[in-house]
Amino acid sequence: MSTNSAGLITQLKSLKLSGMADTLELRLMEAENNSLSFSEFLSMAITDELQTRSNRKLQRLLSHAHADPSKTLESFDFSFNPSINATVIRELATCRFIEKGENIFFLGPTGTGKTHLAKAIAHMACRKHLNVEYFNF
Repeated sequence: MSTNSAGLITQLKSLKLSGMADTLELRLMEAENNSLSFSEFLSMAITDELQTRSNRKLQRLLSHAHADPSKTLESFDFSFNPSINATVIRELATCRFIEKGENIFFLGPTGTGKTHLAKAIAHMACRKHLNVEYFNF
């Protein structure tokens, strides 16, 4: 790391731009090796910052929602319980019901996938940067 880069990293961190600070060295090398313009370099650095902030927000929302990160719609095995209508679940995963102010309930016997699906939908809502909470009664 050059002295100049160290100074830039300090400045970025003082401005709370840690996403840019974390990838600065990589982006500088990439810009030099590929003869990138100033605007291309800046665009990539800003994209890094935005991605870092988005990832942090997702982690905060998942924590607040009490959503298990392993319980996603992608990890749900619809063949496990063929009576579950996958189309309806995927529609719920669009989270339009949240935007409409509606609630959903999963009812049924133990071991049918209710908890996994509820947490998966909560996870999907968090990915859309919606504030949700999962409750188990």
